Amino acid sequence: VLPIACGPPGSLEAEWLQLQFAARRVKKEYWCLCQGASLGCCGATGEVRHPLLTREVEESVFRTEVSTLGRPAHTAYEVLRRHESPDVTGEEIILLK
Repeated sequence: VLPIACGPPGSLEAEWLQLQFAARRVKKEYWCLCQGASLGCCGATGEVRHPLLTREVEESVFRTEVSTLGRPAHTAYEVLRRHESPDVTGEEIILLK
């Protein structure tokens, strides 16, 4: 589900939606297709807790990275699918939720 504010920037609707995210009242769920070392078998879970800093690298282009100057972040994940990497020995293609 992608929430959309039915109003222009600065409107009551847009401000309300932004406040929901700022107050962390919204549960976000992401799916990630990545490649790397195994994170376990399907159904395995884990979590990552590192502060994240988002900075503008050029006009309207942002980069988020782990930084002690960043805001606290917590991501819980579950391994949905995993396959041997076809091009890198010892790595997997992993679908996470």
